[in-house]
Amino acid sequence: TWGDRREVESWSHRRPFFSEASVFAFSDTHFLKSSRINGAHIEGITGVPKPGTNYEMIQSNAFMESFDEGLTWSSPPKIPLDYSDVHAKVIKLTDGRLLCSYRNRSRLPFGVRAVFSEDNGQTWDTNHRILLGAHLNYYGGWQTDLQLPDGSMLTSWAWHFDGPTTFEVIHWELPSKVKSQRRR
Repeated sequence: TWGDRREVESWSHRRPFFSEASVFAFSDTHFLKSSRINGAHIEGITGVPKPGTNYEMIQSNAFMESFDEGLTWSSPPKIPLDYSDVHAKVIKLTDGRLLCSYRNRSRLPFGVRAVFSEDNGQTWDTNHRILLGAHLNYYGGWQTDLQLPDGSMLTSWAWHFDGPTTFEVIHWELPSKVKSQRRR
């Protein structure tokens, strides 16, 4: 069932600013949302396309929190990952950490990476990124993570390059917790 419904102001330009949202629920009322920031937001704001811009390369992810069942969201959004780190998804691990897997599109090797948070997503340990899979180009992502009963992980994703889409799965072990400086 759905509770109260509330109208929110919509983005009035033809290109969306946020897209491809993923929501992690801490509880029935507390959510952490990751949304892709559309690379064409410059065009969306000005209405004028920027010639020669590869919008895939200037996208990122914004993280926002809601404490009222998703009726309102924190502002401004936090952007803990780098430009072109997209498709971020969050799960809670049995050891209490959050795992955020995402698609890296800005630096070699392109591929699926992961970072951890030990404070429920307030900060992310970007100094210890994990490369889960490397690929030929930046088209791909849409990964899904699953922690198995023995504590190990399965991560699957898709990518493509001038042909059919390739699906890959990796079975991997979590690193132990590390104490490090984190990026907000």
